[in-house]
Amino acid sequence: MRFKAKSCIIFGVLLMGLNWFPPIAQADSTINFGVQAEIPENQIDKKQTYFDLQMSAGKKETIYVDVSNPTNSKVTVEVEVNSATTNDNGIIDYSERNKKPDKTLKYDMKDIVKYDKEFQLAPKETKKVPIEITMPEATYDGIVLGGINFKQKETEVSATENEEKDKSMVENRYSYIIGLKLTETTNEVTPDMKLKSIKPGQYNYANYVKVNLQNPTSTMISNLKIDGKVYKDGSKEVLHETKKEKLSMAPNSNFNYMIDWGNQAFKSGDYRLKMTATDGEHTWKWDEQFTIDKKDAQKYNNRAVNLEKDYTWLYIVLGVIGLLLLLLLVFLLGRRSSKKKEQDIKEKETKE
Repeated sequence: MRFKAKSCIIFGVLLMGLNWFPPIAQADSTINFGVQAEIPENQIDKKQTYFDLQMSAGKKETIYVDVSNPTNSKVTVEVEVNSATTNDNGIIDYSERNKKPDKTLKYDMKDIVKYDKEFQLAPKETKKVPIEITMPEATYDGIVLGGINFKQKETEVSATENEEKDKSMVENRYSYIIGLKLTETTNEVTPDMKLKSIKPGQYNYANYVKVNLQNPTSTMISNLKIDGKVYKDGSKEVLHETKKEKLSMAPNSNFNYMIDWGNQAFKSGDYRLKMTATDGEHTWKWDEQFTIDKKDAQKYNNRAVNLEKDYTWLYIVLGVIGLLLLLLLVFLLGRRSSKKKEQDIKEKETKE
């Protein structure tokens, strides 16, 4: 049986300034369509190529994206708009469609915009794709942040690859994302962070402690530095520590900060987490106790790969066996010495 891997090649050139990350893969062939945002008059920063719009409560506006097909074949493009989230790498993600919205997210971008989810481009055709925005009736401070996702329909990509007989069996879905940031007021929002939970877990079959951090405010948090240390409860010795820099969080989002357990097995018991996070202007500190129970420790240890083996019990058993052998040797030597003395006494008495 042959398996076909899928990879989504994302081009983030239209998200400059929105804490976008570099492409997660490089294209080995030419993308079959292109996109360009038509920047409207109410753009806040006209130097940017993403939508950075000043809006009013209840206002409706239609923005446009030019999508072009430079090829000689028909291209079907799928469109999807998502609210910005924060992935578990501590990076703002504009493409995540399945992550559950944070409880503090008051306005989901999906509820604010309307658009056609699919359209076709004839060879050499360019279309103005409309995105209709309807702002919430209530005025809000801060921003609503999201991304407009454009990707070629999967069936077309698969058909093209089958025709080319791609021996690598890698299916590439090319995607463009244009950022969409909506602002109503100029009132500054002070960022905040909350620690919501601490739980054992896994990533790629390796043990981690997952610290769920939340940004409950309607503003981005950028240039984050986070340092998390784990101690055995009551001890001052650091068992595990993970430091990360240049992280960012989307407004009203959460993510799991992963503390590497260093290929070691989880041991049930009580622990303490000491964590500091700072964006350079604001600092948050936590000192929290948490527990790893036997059930979770066994579950994750059984699934983990490349765990370091703990031979403590074997050393104890070998030590006990060695001690018993030593005592037995001492006993036998003592007994032999005692018998020799008795024999010497008897021989002496016989001579007399």
